[in-house]
Amino acid sequence: MKHGLIMIGLLFCCLIICHRTIKQIKTPINVIIPDTNKENNKDTDKKKEKEIINPIFKTKDFTVEKIIDRKSDSNTYTQGLFFSKDHKSIFESGGLYYESSIIQLEYPSLKLIKKTNLEPLYFGEGISQCGNFIYQLTWKENIILKYDLNLNLIEKLKLDNKMREGWGLSNSDKENELLATDGSEKIYRLDCNNNLKVISIISVKKNDGIFLYKLNDLTYTNGFVYVNIYFKDKIAKVNLKNGLVVEMYDLEKLVDYEMENGSLTEINYYNGDVLNGIAYNSEKNNFLVTGKKWGYMYEISFKN
Repeated sequence: MKHGLIMIGLLFCCLIICHRTIKQIKTPINVIIPDTNKENNKDTDKKKEKEIINPIFKTKDFTVEKIIDRKSDSNTYTQGLFFSKDHKSIFESGGLYYESSIIQLEYPSLKLIKKTNLEPLYFGEGISQCGNFIYQLTWKENIILKYDLNLNLIEKLKLDNKMREGWGLSNSDKENELLATDGSEKIYRLDCNNNLKVISIISVKKNDGIFLYKLNDLTYTNGFVYVNIYFKDKIAKVNLKNGLVVEMYDLEKLVDYEMENGSLTEINYYNGDVLNGIAYNSEKNNFLVTGKKWGYMYEISFKN
């Protein structure tokens, strides 16, 4: 009897391994990482600046145009991203209690320009710029942190009580407004001239009329919002006028690549280190995406 139970246990383990193997075969990614031994004679900064650009890989939903290595500093629990106006740097929000921060990095080298740590009681969330100020949401604290462009904290604003929490934050189609999410199906228009009070609310629906929940980090361009869906390997393209999802992009192969080559492990993925962080790059007409504590950032373009 005991021998039979051992055999059943071994069979169960084999099934688990086969399931993961089949998933990897189903979504192969043919990207070759350059031999890191060639980097031995270069200094640490050069290693941080390494960009893997060949070969480019593509799927039916997106094309990867550049992969930027940040494994030497992949401890940021990415909650939000946006490009500076001159596109020479990016701003990134890091989450988790006792670890949250707001960071400015040179782009594409990812060299640190400045980092401001949040107080331990704040869990950093989405960030965006409006006018000459940068705003950072916090998760459950109902506080918005307002900075100058040098990441000096100016004041703390109260989150409008129409929003249940702070999740994603982005620019919008209007100069004095930002777009925000709170983990529900709603996108909120916020007034930069009135301490980010809610102006209006857009509910996001799929073609079948069902609401799309757990909207997370987002970015806006040309009438559409591109938004992460928490714990899904997908990005939704949403018509900002009516809230309808016009495309649902599957980024599973990007997650697989990060798991096979970056800093992501399967255990950490299921513990929350998921796809999150998206910023539109108007200079290149593409998007920068990453995930929480991932080893790479990816420049991608979506199918039209």
